Amino acid sequence: MKTENLHMCENFLEEDLYNACFQYSIQTLTSTDSSFRTNHSWNSDVVNDSNVVLVHTLNSTNILYALINDTVKTKFKITSIKSIFFYYWMQGSHIPWHDDGGHAGAITIYLNGEWNENWGGAFLYKDTENDTITGIYPKQNRAIQLTRPLQHTVVPTTKNSDVRFTIQIFV
Repeated sequence: MKTENLHMCENFLEEDLYNACFQYSIQTLTSTDSSFRTNHSWNSDVVNDSNVVLVHTLNSTNILYALINDTVKTKFKITSIKSIFFYYWMQGSHIPWHDDGGHAGAITIYLNGEWNENWGGAFLYKDTENDTITGIYPKQNRAIQLTRPLQHTVVPTTKNSDVRFTIQIFV
């Protein structure tokens, strides 16, 4: 799939790297160390009435940082990235319509092994030329790259959903 401001890639990370990232996300979430901030530190118009999204910053000294960085640069032909985060979308969390102002673009990599479409959490984006909205559901190891000024949103996860695990990269 390819549009002017959006590219999607299936099986984005090599299997070993995907498994390492998934395990890291689980270990970080269940760790007794306090290594999170929340979406409530974001600009209020991007938080709106969302439930908590936990945000873990991947330190640039972590080996996963270099491996993810190299994969992103190679597969999406990007020269540099600003940051890599692990996001934990709790039940009822979402992001209202926005365009990632302040960043040239973003990449999301979905980590959940399975995602039930009834759990919400879909990524939607606007095609202003055709006046349409298109949705993409989380799928294991799927990556979405978008560049500004693409308007997009993540719809709320349901009260019965699993935690939605993603890697979020800003360029």
